[in-house]
Amino acid sequence: MSEEHQDQASLLHDLRASLFQILAIYDIAENRKQPLSPEDTGRVRANALFMKQLLDQADNSKPAAPTARTIMDSLLALFAEPECLTVSLPDDCADTPLVGGPQDWSRILLNLSINAHREIKSQLDGTPVIGLNFSFNEARDALVIAFSDNGPGISLVDHQHVFEPGYTTHQSTGLGLASSRKTARDLGGDLTLDPTFADGAKFLLSIPALVAESSAEKGFSNP
Repeated sequence: MSEEHQDQASLLHDLRASLFQILAIYDIAENRKQPLSPEDTGRVRANALFMKQLLDQADNSKPAAPTARTIMDSLLALFAEPECLTVSLPDDCADTPLVGGPQDWSRILLNLSINAHREIKSQLDGTPVIGLNFSFNEARDALVIAFSDNGPGISLVDHQHVFEPGYTTHQSTGLGLASSRKTARDLGGDLTLDPTFADGAKFLLSIPALVAESSAEKGFSNP
């Protein structure tokens, strides 16, 4: 398969995945005979904006590899309340090329943000505070984004279930975390829960660095 056909297949895959999430959300709400929850409304909006970004991207000949900086830009364009975010993005990892597209990773972060916002608003009176800490792993071949919030946290009972499709403790689809982990793993990364974090919930999103065949020609160097 040519590189152009691979790009087209990837675009179609991502568009279908977003359409599936939107349709699944509405189907579940219809079966329950209940209106969409705020969380699911946020997911529909996020997936619709993600599809728009994909279509806008298709208008370009070949998009540049994503970086931590472009992932943040994409997230801020999708996130309804950017004032809730606190970001630590060191210069040494801000512009390293990564696999996938910025929308792939920003959508995962958006799903985590929607979950955190819902938990905090439903159980606490305080203002949601969502932290994003960017760093390299020890081998420096992947970017790790530590996503934390100041919510009530995740019970030990739920730790082993949070990534199961359909598992939820609220009136929602339970697809967000499962879909996010699948997207990360399909692109060679991972999404895990930090069980040691005690001041809310903390997820670790690992994004592989891009190893380009002609990296020297493009001015990229391996970290």
